[in-house]
Amino acid sequence: MNQAYEDEETRKLKEHIVSNEVTQEHLFVLHMQVKHTATCMREVSQNVNQLISIAMKQMMLNVDAVQDFGTVLRAIPFDTLGIQDFY
Repeated sequence: MNQAYEDEETRKLKEHIVSNEVTQEHLFVLHMQVKHTATCMREVSQNVNQLISIAMKQMMLNVDAVQDFGTVLRAIPFDTLGIQDFY
């Protein structure tokens, strides 16, 4: 029963859309707006992915720099460094 009701409502809606040019035009405009929004969202998503990639590379460079600095510090004899050497 519920399926028959939905089918009847769907048929009426389709008939109304087909018989009404303004509604068809409106649906086309809505379709174009959705398509444009989807395109914008895809571009934004790609930009966010690029930003995340850049941030990850920067963090890895920072980790490498800290490791390299630690290597340099370990190479200097302990008793030759003083606090004033870092300022």
